[in-house]
This record gives sequence, structure tokens and C-alpha cells, in this order.
Amino acid sequence: MIYFGAPVFVGWVIGLVAARQRLRAVWPTLGLILIAGVGCIARVHAIRPAVPGGEGHVSISFSFAPSVESSLFYALVILALTALLYLVWRLQNYFLST
Repeated sequence: MIYFGAPVFVGWVIGLVAARQRLRAVWPTLGLILIAGVGCIARVHAIRPAVPGGEGHVSISFSFAPSVESSLFYALVILALTALLYLVWRLQNYFLST
């Protein structure tokens, strides 16, 4: 789960920092789009050792696998989850300040 949740967590951190610093919406938006793009094409492969005490193998690759459509869907999910937290934070601060 850490490999799938890491882009969302990084996006939340970017959104919270941007909201606390009161940056214009363009900068966190660009950051969230970049995180979603990298998160959707990064593939982490972990292979356990075949025998106890043996060596495992962990690798990372960047590709649209298994298909471009599923990768784009995953990017939209990451973007939606990260942008939701940023929007909630901004709306909360807006309604509390008025």
C-alpha cells in the first residue's frame, strides 16, 4: 500500500503547505498534476527471496502499463484525492474567515 499511497500523501503535503502559505492556486495545481503524472507511471516491482536468507529484488520502472487508459484513470484518482484535501482546507479557511 505504501507504493500506491505515497503519491496521495505527497500531494496532501503539497496541498497543505500551499494552503497554509496562501499561495495562488496555480502552484499547488501544477504540483498536484506533476505528482499524479509521476504516480500513475511509476511501477514498483518487489520479488521476495525464493529461499530463506536469499536475496530479494526491488526495482522501479516508468511506463504506461498495463494500458494507457488504466494509467490515466489512476492519475485522475490521485489528482482527485489530493485536490479534495486542498479544496476542503481552502473552503474551511474561507468560511471561518467570513
